[in-house]
Amino acid sequence: MSNRSLWSGLGIGVAALLLASSATATDIVTFRAPGIDSVQKDQVLNVVVSFEFGDLVLGGGFDLDFSPALFSFARFDFDPNLGDDPAFRMKPADGSGGALTIAFGSFSALTGERPIGVLQLIANEALTLGTGRLVLSAADNAHPAGPFIDTLGSELPVEYVGLLGTVVPEPSTVLLLGVGLAGVTAARSRRPTRDGSITSD
Repeated sequence: MSNRSLWSGLGIGVAALLLASSATATDIVTFRAPGIDSVQKDQVLNVVVSFEFGDLVLGGGFDLDFSPALFSFARFDFDPNLGDDPAFRMKPADGSGGALTIAFGSFSALTGERPIGVLQLIANEALTLGTGRLVLSAADNAHPAGPFIDTLGSELPVEYVGLLGTVVPEPSTVLLLGVGLAGVTAARSRRPTRDGSITSD
């Protein structure tokens, strides 16, 4: 086998490997509240939003997904070291209706792992974080930022890893529940007899 054939075969093999790794690359946006196990009602929760893109991403955006019963939007600040094009950034200015969109990108393309910014939310309920149901995530944006695309203009499927949480009942709710259960128990223990008198178990 000549050197030319060897190098040609090697080049084709490397190209195929790169294409295969690109096809299986996972592009992830993650929401984390590092070091925070719980949040009280009316407390500000700082959520670090970051991405890890295996593909070269030209840009795109996502809409925040959370229940207004659990959180109110306060603000979002891009990480100063994001390294994208500052002219290609979109963030929610306030929480007054509509989708809360975050978008970013760069004409030199983005890849690897890096923080996007910090999302500030106000908790409308006390929550224990890390277990339970999904309380904060995102969904691909359609307009105006659009979904994430690669350098060829192809849409990239992005996985969103959100926050899990469990609502902590307020003390007054627990007290009312306890009083109600006690009342039911007392009513069951006092039963009328055949002659109309009431007996206690």
